[in-house]
Amino acid sequence: MATTVVPTETPPLLEDLSALGHIANRVPRTMVVTGASRGMGLATAEKLAAYGHKVVGVARTAPEEFPGDFIQADLSDERSTARLVKRLGDRYQVDGLVNNAGNVQPGSLEEATSHDLRDSVEIHVRAAIQIAQSLIPGMRERGWGRIVNMASVVPLGSVRRTTYGAAKGALIALTRGWAAELGADNITVNAVGPGAIDTVLLRNNFPVGSEAEARYLRMIPMGRVGHPEEVASVIAFLCSEEASYVTGQVIYIDGGYSAGRAMF
Repeated sequence: MATTVVPTETPPLLEDLSALGHIANRVPRTMVVTGASRGMGLATAEKLAAYGHKVVGVARTAPEEFPGDFIQADLSDERSTARLVKRLGDRYQVDGLVNNAGNVQPGSLEEATSHDLRDSVEIHVRAAIQIAQSLIPGMRERGWGRIVNMASVVPLGSVRRTTYGAAKGALIALTRGWAAELGADNITVNAVGPGAIDTVLLRNNFPVGSEAEARYLRMIPMGRVGHPEEVASVIAFLCSEEASYVTGQVIYIDGGYSAGRAMF
């Protein structure tokens, strides 16, 4: 078998490319993160700020500490969202948008109501469209933009998630459609699909040490829940210069849950 010789020094060209990549990833941009007061949204804001970006967080309530500017807004209300987008337009040149705001209303098909469906669509879909519509002209004018939508593994098939699954499935469809529309303008659009991530929303349904948690963990090949920072790292990559040729994709961050489903 042939022996591979590992060079002891990095070729000058590769050193130059590596340095350029490092610098490119630190080009300061202005990023808006919705649902940024806790969990994956806050972790994403912290990660983007650590990369040198200016972060504008949005949520109904402000956290005690935040690594950037924060605007309180209720994205489940169209008029509140309209006030938000005006404020963003007046104060910032936004380069990237992370649509993370959302809620979960567990319920079977029989239990789902039209009110529940409207609530899910308003915050997951309508708000994402409304904010993106307001920011796209500026991104197009500057010839650079990033949109990351917070999807989920739920549209792959989950019980008691009728309205939530419908809304997250719509976000995936929007992601692919927007990527096709905006690619020529150097605006990438992707989605992440988290699985079981250790957040308040998860623990409300799967308390630590519960039988419900044990059943869920048995379906995850890695045998553990994920952490918000692991989702944030993928989002930060999708918002970077290095992800310039990645668009229209859904990246599942689920410890192998989506791949392992074929086992059960």
